Amino acid sequence: MTQSIRVAEFDTWRPGYSDATVQVLLAGTTTRASLFADPGLTIPLINPQTLATKQETDGTTYGRFAQPVYVGAGYELRINSGEQTGVQQLPLTTLAGAVASAAVATATRGSRSRTLASHLDAEVRVDNFGLLGASPTDNTTILSAAIGAAAAQGGGRVLLPYGNFELTQISLPQDVVLVGHGRAATTLRSQQTTAVVTIAGNGAGLRHLCLDGVNLNTGSIGILGIGRDRIVLDDVIVKRFAQGILLRGGRMARFTDLYVQNCTKGADFRGDRDALFTNTGGPLRDLFWDGGAVETCSTEGARMSFEDDPVQRVTFRGVRFDSNTGPAVVLNGARVTTFDGCWWTGNSADMQVTDDNDLSRADENTIQQMLAWNCSFVGGTLSFNGLCEDVRFEGCDFSDVDWVLSVPTLPIMLLNCTEDSAVTATGALDRLMRMSTFKVGEFPGVTTDASWTTGWSSELEPGEIIRVRARAIGRQRNGINQATFELVATFTRAGSTMTFGSASGTPVVGTVVTGDTSGAVGRVIAVSGTTSGTLTLRSITGAFTNGENLTFSDAKTAVATSVLTPALAALDPLNWALVAPTVKTDADWDFRAEVAGFSALLQVKGDTSQTVEWLVEADVVRP
Repeated sequence: MTQSIRVAEFDTWRPGYSDATVQVLLAGTTTRASLFADPGLTIPLINPQTLATKQETDGTTYGRFAQPVYVGAGYELRINSGEQTGVQQLPLTTLAGAVASAAVATATRGSRSRTLASHLDAEVRVDNFGLLGASPTDNTTILSAAIGAAAAQGGGRVLLPYGNFELTQISLPQDVVLVGHGRAATTLRSQQTTAVVTIAGNGAGLRHLCLDGVNLNTGSIGILGIGRDRIVLDDVIVKRFAQGILLRGGRMARFTDLYVQNCTKGADFRGDRDALFTNTGGPLRDLFWDGGAVETCSTEGARMSFEDDPVQRVTFRGVRFDSNTGPAVVLNGARVTTFDGCWWTGNSADMQVTDDNDLSRADENTIQQMLAWNCSFVGGTLSFNGLCEDVRFEGCDFSDVDWVLSVPTLPIMLLNCTEDSAVTATGALDRLMRMSTFKVGEFPGVTTDASWTTGWSSELEPGEIIRVRARAIGRQRNGINQATFELVATFTRAGSTMTFGSASGTPVVGTVVTGDTSGAVGRVIAVSGTTSGTLTLRSITGAFTNGENLTFSDAKTAVATSVLTPALAALDPLNWALVAPTVKTDADWDFRAEVAGFSALLQVKGDTSQTVEWLVEADVVRP
């Protein structure tokens, strides 16, 4: 369409311009413009124009154009060869060939005017830095430029276009999040044999996209984070990598609608200092995964593992574990792991749970507090070994599941769960305890033979002492026998020990010692030696490292020459006894106090071929 502007100065009658001669000049020149009678600039007019005349009864004369006048360029008017107007420009309808960064624009829903450059800079868009195409190298250069721009302004979203794009590898600095248009709309592909997306700063991550490793290349890692906090993965698919996600330490990761698919290893969450490489890892804590799936992984689905630091407080909510040929979930020394409303189906192994094998760190790397709440298990095995303190399944459904109980120290509790007839169990069957709060006559524990079975347990902290008064009542389900017991017991655990050297003075009992590198803290309850020797600690937080500097609360210093050596729980035979009259109609039934590892236990025993329902209650006094 031809662009034009109407010469409007003499569209209406203007006094004093009767028969005036009006030249229309190209803006800023003395050259006459081409004039037309129509906006399409097809009907020529002469230039100059002589204005039409009108005279009122009072003698006033007026002038105007005899017809509409249009021009196809910016113009100015010269009247009667003397008077001259200002310049009028064509309205702006295209920026072809122009630089308009400093042009001002106002949003239709706002009132504040801003330059076009500031409007474009409101969000970091990848297509402002180049057009993503077929070259992985060029695409990576463009992405890195956009990521760098976001990092330079302190973080923010980097917006990807629609489409499938090949890249090599990228790094996301602090608070920079790469955002696509949806898992099915934006795909980043990489066939590298190293980490493709490295989370290089806290608060970084991905949203609304698919990350595809294409060929499961050996050594490939979809997302790598080492010691990074607040990692964001939202509405993301990670698929076809040798390792989908690998986190070595970090806190407060938040994953929403995250899908890990068709990887050799799916998601690996480690308490890992990464000592062989960066030494910037550490404990992994407070990870929350809400929605999504781990599916079709061949070696492992999701792993929570103590490598050389703790893994604590990992929560899965509404996550599906589906068709993994290796274990769908592996817990190796992880603590406080929660599964809320998750479900397992089509896996060869649903769970594999065990303590870590580093016995020197057993106060940090034994299985404790695993809760599966309102979950569903269809097929597969559930394998448990190690301490298994406070492992509970509450309100869960089990169908055609095989329990493999390789002598867990403490019982696995099933509370208000349902099981179909295809559920089986092998190994230490007495460690699988069932309880219902809905049916009269169901009790917290059941024994089926003459083996000792744990009905209550509690781990003691280093240097702790507890006093327990406990009661047990048993009733035979397949006979008439019954019993009641009561006992009192005192359990102790000595403090953990650590050798030291190069002390600036003899450490003082009662002071608090802090590891300068690890940040671990403990209270000194015994000292052997002067400038070198052995510290005994309680109230310990964290893990001291060999060779780190130590600072005491009285300003003394020393150097750790070992890691902590934990002591086991203890129960002297004289520190427990059955009290009050014991009633039992079968002489083999019994109730006792015992210890295992760091834990105090209360155990009951029935008789061969008898199914006995037990209720154990304990009142604990601890300082």
